[in-house]
Amino acid sequence: MRKRIGYGIVTMILLAVEVFIALFVHDSFIRPYVGDVLVVIVIYSFIRILIPQRCKLLPLWIFLFAAGWEVLQLFHMVDLLGLGESRFFQILIGSVFDWKDIVCYAVGCLLLAVYEMILAAPIEERFNRISNISFVISVAALVTGAAFHGYRMHPENETNYQLGVTMGIVMISIFAITLGVGIVCRILRKKGR
Repeated sequence: MRKRIGYGIVTMILLAVEVFIALFVHDSFIRPYVGDVLVVIVIYSFIRILIPQRCKLLPLWIFLFAAGWEVLQLFHMVDLLGLGESRFFQILIGSVFDWKDIVCYAVGCLLLAVYEMILAAPIEERFNRISNISFVISVAALVTGAAFHGYRMHPENETNYQLGVTMGIVMISIFAITLGVGIVCRILRKKGR
């Protein structure tokens, strides 16, 4: 029962974040990318309310569902259902197919797979897995941030400049947080021995 309540709270919080992003965030990174990563996590947490025990390959099934939903947008499903006039349903169902959305769903499902992998580990092994994954993510964030550095070097192209600045801030934040988590987990693991 505690798991269901926890997943219910997570679902409500993430749903509120998704609604906030849809209504108030009109940028070139958070709305198109972070929102799509979060949507599969919302679906996951909702399913875990109904099925609190671990479900094998759940992140994969969610990815297939989300990718299939995206493919349906190729056929203008919102118009076929007669809901194309409603802005709400255009946002909820989606009205434009984009490969980048499928990539975002894959990223979200990879995060869920990592979460499942950590949950599957025995308690004493969890700190080790978390610290290893944190270090890998921190390096990936640092490399990604460095890759976007070139965009910041050309302020005459404002769109690319803004993207470079935004990605730099996001990636250095992810780097700092995941590096900190990795270090804390290493310390806790050594104290636990």
